[in-house]
Order: sequence, then structure tokens, then C-alpha cells
Amino acid sequence: MALVINGSNNTIGGLAVGGLPDGIVDADMIATDAVTAPKISTVGTILNYTQVESDTNTDLGNSTGGGGTWTTAPSPFDAITITTKKAGSNFKIVLYTSFYQDNADLDFGVTASYKIGSGSYTRLGHTGSTWDTGLFSGYFNPSGVALDYIWPVTIDYIHTPSSYSAGDVLTYKFEYWTNQNDCHWNGVRDGRCYARIEEVNV
Repeated sequence: MALVINGSNNTIGGLAVGGLPDGIVDADMIATDAVTAPKISTVGTILNYTQVESDTNTDLGNSTGGGGTWTTAPSPFDAITITTKKAGSNFKIVLYTSFYQDNADLDFGVTASYKIGSGSYTRLGHTGSTWDTGLFSGYFNPSGVALDYIWPVTIDYIHTPSSYSAGDVLTYKFEYWTNQNDCHWNGVRDGRCYARIEEVNV
């Protein structure tokens, strides 16, 4: 097709892909937000993220009943939403908190679950056994020492969801189980605990 310049609507027809000389398009020629996230091809680029934080020391009360009996973590770690920028991304799940308990023979686990839109939650990590450990597990059974103990809980996990579309809302929640009473989330010396969900380009 021949190159056609239309003066009435100021368009150029018949221009082939790559038909412009290299180096003639600069930043000023590109409209604001014209290059959207799905067109950014750099692997590992953070496309979007949601972060929640808390300084609250939460007493979790009684035992959840032991291994695999999952209970939703306290707010704001119970529902972290992120609106996806593109399909096919990976999602990085980050959690930094402490888990305190003042008794011996402590077993506990921490994990995350996710859902797409209004669907059902799917739990991540090691699941399906009598003592599910999720994405993080701890055990403490001292002999002849003080029983108070604080575990630093750290989760840094790359998750690839099942099929979803750009613009869908993903919701993540953290969960825990423990076989002992008087456990604390972000305690007993409460500091800044936080969680972050990052959409990462692949």
C-alpha cells in the first residue's frame, strides 16, 4: 500500500511497522500514560503493590486447636486487596511480624490464602497434612529456661495465581494456627509489623 497523507484529518496511511527512522520519537512525542503497564516488558518490574502496617500487639487468645486449624490473622492482615494491571503476573507476598508465646512446647504455623474477585479462598504453602505448616512454621520446647519466646515471622514468597484478567481484584489474607494459649501477633513488645502484595511483571 502506498503512503497516503490525508490533509483533511491530518493522518498518514500505509505506514509500515518500523517505517519511521530510528531515533525520531522522543519522550515529548509520547502522550502522558500512553505506555501502559501491559506494554512494559521488563521482567521483574513492580507494576502495582498494596502495603498494610500495624503497631498493635494482638492477644490471639486460646489455642486454635493445633496443626492445620487455621484462623484468620487480625486486621489489617485479614484482607489485603490489589487490582491487577495485567494478566499473567506473579505476585510477591511479604510479611514481617512477631509471634509471642509464654509456654513451652509451642507449635505454630503462618500462611496466606487468596481469592479472585468474589471467589473462594485458596490456601498457599504446605497444606493437606495433620500438621499443616503453610508458608512459615515454628516450634519451641525448651528445658530449664525461661518460657517467654518471640519468633520473628518472615514470609517472602512468589505466587502465580490461577487464571485471571487485568482489572480483577485479588484479595490476600494471612492465617495462623497454634497449639498453645496466650499467643500474640506482633507482641509482646509490639513494634511495626507489615505486609505487602506486589504485582510483578514476568
